[in-house]
Amino acid sequence: MKTTLLLTALLCGSAQANLITVDIEGNTTPIGRYTDPNANVTGSYTVPGSQYSPEFNFHADTLDWRPFGATFFTAGIHGSFSVATPGTGRFDLYWAPSLLGAMQSSDFKIDGITRLYDSFESGKTTADITLNAGTHTFDLWYTPPVAETIVLPNGYDVATLPTGKNGIAIIDEDHPWGPTSSVPESSWLCWLLPLGLLLWRRK
Repeated sequence: MKTTLLLTALLCGSAQANLITVDIEGNTTPIGRYTDPNANVTGSYTVPGSQYSPEFNFHADTLDWRPFGATFFTAGIHGSFSVATPGTGRFDLYWAPSLLGAMQSSDFKIDGITRLYDSFESGKTTADITLNAGTHTFDLWYTPPVAETIVLPNGYDVATLPTGKNGIAIIDEDHPWGPTSSVPESSWLCWLLPLGLLLWRRK
């Protein structure tokens, strides 16, 4: 039984999701009189990604992304995925909801080609993306929004400062690139494999 479980774990482990790498660089350039106290922070980390989609979500629902404590930064998000079934899918680039005068920058690429981009208003952009079968890479460069803000103590000075509403997501609306229904998913194989081995050993 232990051998069966070990073999299952090894095979299922090979079907785990791809990793997404997040590179964070604090923005050391002051905006007017503002400098982020964590501006000198830099670092990288990884999170699980989808095997058949470039989708991800970094606090787009809560807008409180503070990587390494920074509020004014540049994020580089990189990963890969597989297209098992070629076709066209609809994707959304989503970030902070509209704020008066807010500006941010987002550039999402697949295989080095820009697919979703925005640098002015906040909200959502949508694109239909067509890909052939095979392995594809994706990259997103993101700078959180800034907006004109009244600066105290004078109460009438205006500076362009980070809004603090930080978050970004790529939303896969229809997941078109996974295996077709005739191909069993890896999760099913993980259940069927130990059952088949147990039945074989009983003969």
